[in-house]
Amino acid sequence: MSAGQLGGAPSVKGQQLNATVSSQSLLQTQDDFRNIVLKSDSTGAKVLLSDVARVEKGAESYMVNGYYNGKAASGLAIQLAPGANALETKEAVLDRMAELEAFFRMAWKWSCRLIPRRLSAARLKGL
Repeated sequence: MSAGQLGGAPSVKGQQLNATVSSQSLLQTQDDFRNIVLKSDSTGAKVLLSDVARVEKGAESYMVNGYYNGKAASGLAIQLAPGANALETKEAVLDRMAELEAFFRMAWKWSCRLIPRRLSAARLKGL
C-alpha cells in the first residue's frame, strides 16, 4: 500500500529522486508519519522522519491544480454506476450538496457548472 512519495510534486529545482513510500498498513495520523524510522544503529540511536522533514497533512497529489474564476478551487467528478439513472443521480447529488452546505466554512461556496450534454428530462424524453 502506498503511504506517500519522496521527491514528488511540488519539488525543488534539480530534484533527481522520486520514490514511492510503501507500508504494510495505512498510516493514519501526522504522528504516525513523524515517527517513521529512517535510520537506526546498534546503540539504539535513530533518525526519525520528523528529524529531517516537515510532516503535514496535504493533498493526495499535487499533480493537478484546480481554479474557478481565477481562484483556487477543488473539483469533484461523479461517475454513474452501471444501470444508474442519470437524472435521479444528478438530483440526488444537488440535494446532498445543498444539505452539506450548512457545514461549509463561511467563505466556501459550491456550484455545479458542468453537467455533460446539458442533461435534462426534456432531452431524454424522446429516447
